[in-house]
Amino acid sequence: MGKQRVYTLPNQVHFITTNVFQRIPIFSNVDYCKIVIQKINFYRKRYTFKLIGYMIMPDHIHLLIQPPEKQNISSIIRDLKRSIAMEIINRLKRENKAGLLKSLKLPNVRSKNHTFSLWQRRFIDFNIFSEKKLYEKLEYIHNNPVRGKLVSSPSDWIFSSYRNYFEEDDSMIAIDKIAMTYSPMKK
Repeated sequence: MGKQRVYTLPNQVHFITTNVFQRIPIFSNVDYCKIVIQKINFYRKRYTFKLIGYMIMPDHIHLLIQPPEKQNISSIIRDLKRSIAMEIINRLKRENKAGLLKSLKLPNVRSKNHTFSLWQRRFIDFNIFSEKKLYEKLEYIHNNPVRGKLVSSPSDWIFSSYRNYFEEDDSMIAIDKIAMTYSPMKK
């Protein structure tokens, strides 16, 4: 399979999916989810992108990001993934989580400093070209834990922008809400 093209268009929202290496459910650990949230906040300030929506699942994350006009989405995601990986892998080493580290060990070590990998190498980037598609992707990510049979309602999953949109709960992370002209998810 060839390399997926990434298009950076001015004011374009990107639907990003990035998976954990070997689909290991590392984000079942709340502390690691909090690291993701902290790093999103940090890089959001550094790159001044808008965070429209997010979802942290046990083995992957989804982001709806609108970078500023001159910013490359690949640079944002590269730096975000690298920073999250370094912090979590260092924490696993400090906490002697040998089993988890073993599952993140690369089969072909590239260098002394790159023995483990938290993420699969690439990420999926889908450009959002319409308001309808933006709502569709937002609904998709918010219902992800329900489809995965992890919770019965999107509001039960704490690492999701669903709570920002429908419960006015910005306690985990503030987002750049879009105006919801209709709410297909709210029951």
